[in-house]
Amino acid sequence: MADWHSQVLTDPKYWLWSGRHLTATNHLLGNEDVYDATEILRRYALDTPDNTFAAGYDRAVFDLIHHFTQKGKPVPNIQYKDIDDAIDAERIKRWIEVVDLPAAQKAAMLDWFRHCE
Repeated sequence: MADWHSQVLTDPKYWLWSGRHLTATNHLLGNEDVYDATEILRRYALDTPDNTFAAGYDRAVFDLIHHFTQKGKPVPNIQYKDIDDAIDAERIKRWIEVVDLPAAQKAAMLDWFRHCE
């Protein structure tokens, strides 16, 4: 399976930063499914700063769904059915159920899975 993430790795101006480009979720999940990606990213962008952290697939999907539902917008360019083999949907759904968010936003986040099933 091709990893579409690598297409923009060589140019940090395309990187999406939590708290800058996307709504931060560390207050909801802490460092769950987040790892220090400094050395991996330096293969593509030599000037990657120390302590550059990245989200695993599940966390990245949670973060995207959270961000766009918080903004009241649909998640663009990604559907569950297109990535269902690469993520653990049940894990993401469990996170949605346990985090401290309004019930309406949780429902909107879970709808992302239902609209594509």
